[in-house]
Amino acid sequence: MYTAEELTVTADTSFGEASLPDGQYGMVFEMWDAAGNYAYSDAVLFDCVDGEITTTV
Repeated sequence: MYTAEELTVTADTSFGEASLPDGQYGMVFEMWDAAGNYAYSDAVLFDCVDGEITTTV
């Protein structure tokens, strides 16, 4: 795993949508608590083809 980008959420943070190019993607969340402990979620893989996103659970 590697850090692609850090995100700091503030009161002014907003989210939008963007189209993904066709391909296979993976997503992992890193979570931190107030004591500095951290954990990673399980990885989730998904495919994007012609604007449609699918995954298998």
